[in-house]
Amino acid sequence: MSFSVVIKNLYDSLLDFIYPRTCLICQKKITADNESQYIKLCCSDCFNSFEYVDNKKNDKNKLTICLNEFTSYIANVYSLFSSKSSDDEKNKANIMNLIYSLKYSGLYKLGPDLGKLLGEVVLENSYMDYDLIIPVPLHNARLRERGYNQSDYIAKGVSKILDVKVERNVLYRKRNNVSQTTLTGSKRIENVKDLFAVRNSELEKVIDKNILLIDDVFTTGSTLSQAALALLENNAYCVNAATIVLREE
Repeated sequence: MSFSVVIKNLYDSLLDFIYPRTCLICQKKITADNESQYIKLCCSDCFNSFEYVDNKKNDKNKLTICLNEFTSYIANVYSLFSSKSSDDEKNKANIMNLIYSLKYSGLYKLGPDLGKLLGEVVLENSYMDYDLIIPVPLHNARLRERGYNQSDYIAKGVSKILDVKVERNVLYRKRNNVSQTTLTGSKRIENVKDLFAVRNSELEKVIDKNILLIDDVFTTGSTLSQAALALLENNAYCVNAATIVLREE
């Protein structure tokens, strides 16, 4: 073990003593014995309770079926955790608590860790070689309010696994739409219709490119489909998407 590793371990131990970490899900103290090897702010018991999406069963693609007329905009969707197929309501809540912590509680450092796991899912199940990764953008007003875009941080982790560059300035939101979490069904579709556009200065980056869109949650796919449509209308070759959670309302 190198000297730098020893120092880091001592520093981490001292930090844990002064500011003991607690699991975001169950609130238990995190120790060396119960720490998740993937997410430092989640204990191993809670992390192991999350249900994974069986992406291998998705044939052109199972997740895109619910997009109906928007299916053609996205070739395939890959997700890491599922709150859709589980009958365990507590498990569903735990998975979404993780997302809410990433999204609203300033815990953006969760993003790259989750992104690496998502990247492994894409690497294992996608046959496409991607030219660029694009996180779904926030409107500038919401970005100023929140201070960061959680999808940017997820994309960082995915990028490290796929070794593909992240392009954050290609897409933008044309208006500050109402949050999708407050809407259901057809109202979600109407809320995001014609929502995204490609910046004129970035047009060359998408032409004939295979693109992977990144977002935190896939519910109806309406947001992702509109982001994909904006890219395809500007001559992207193919758009796939990847999210941390596949969610059922």
